[in-house]
Amino acid sequence: MTPEELARRANLTPSTLHRLLAEYQYAMSDEMSAAMHNAPDDPIAAQFTSAARERGAGFAKAAQAHDFKILASQPADFDRSKGLNVMENLLTAQPEVQGVFAQNDEMALGALRAIQAAGKKDLVLVGFDGTDDGVKAVKGGKMAATIAQQPEKIGEIGVQTADKVLKGEKVEASIPVELKLINQ
Repeated sequence: MTPEELARRANLTPSTLHRLLAEYQYAMSDEMSAAMHNAPDDPIAAQFTSAARERGAGFAKAAQAHDFKILASQPADFDRSKGLNVMENLLTAQPEVQGVFAQNDEMALGALRAIQAAGKKDLVLVGFDGTDDGVKAVKGGKMAATIAQQPEKIGEIGVQTADKVLKGEKVEASIPVELKLINQ
């Protein structure tokens, strides 16, 4: 979708859209990125890790509601190679593991490599983000599912919301966008 098409869809002028995108780009500049990594107690940086906290909290709530026994929870920093290492350790310490929820597809794909190397065939693996590699693993029968965000919809709602804020209109503190389950 071109910026002009997005502007039309969001009912904004192209110049307003470009200004909003420029402000967003500035907010996500290297300085902000450095703050995320170097100042974990910084309230601005903390906002960027909310996805990880919210995914984990949502999973824990659902697991409790369905009486799942959580054997372990370890960070892999949204990294494929760390996901591999964490899964290797989990398989060694808890060989009876039956399912894994990774908070992103990269960690799930790392876990998948460890699962395959261990020869486990009956383990349910679910990732998050609906990345191309994650969807390919699901469609190939290697992962049970991935939960996809809808970036186009997130962008559309984000631009509409930013426009409202700039116009002085009130907006909700949290605006959820529906997720999509991708499975076989």
